[in-house]
Amino acid sequence: MTELASQKLTEAEKAGPKKNAAGRKAANPIERLIGNKHLVALSDKDRNCIVCSTPSQWRRTKYYCSGCINKPYLHAKGCFEQYHSQHLI
Repeated sequence: MTELASQKLTEAEKAGPKKNAAGRKAANPIERLIGNKHLVALSDKDRNCIVCSTPSQWRRTKYYCSGCINKPYLHAKGCFEQYHSQHLI
């Protein structure tokens, strides 16, 4: 091992493990596409629909999926089915 390679290795060791990027965690695609116990639930709060909202036009809803780990807010008509049936980018 060269001196430069060992120096880079020690710098990486000093830095520690890499941190994940900040922001909302991505939904597990397998978890949201499996058809078990995904139910529409009504909340007291309203939030942005994660399917049809865009940064230029926010679409609010009080409905969410109680079966998903991240409890995504979705419109009961259309968005709920779309979210659980295809991959979103």
